[in-house]
Amino acid sequence: MGVAITPATNAVGTSLVGFTRLRAAVRRGDWDEAAAEAMDSRWAAQTGRAIEIATMLRATSG
Repeated sequence: MGVAITPATNAVGTSLVGFTRLRAAVRRGDWDEAAAEAMDSRWAAQTGRAIEIATMLRATSG
């Protein structure tokens, strides 16, 4: 779950408010979808760590 906190910290402070679909995917335990939602965000375009974080999210599902 720490991986999901990174985009929130970078983009909106200390919560995942701006990541509605990402949060829903995490709640379902759908880590591949969470990674896809992370990459389909303004945050992904603004940070160099997006690919690294998405890779970690996908690895969580395995």
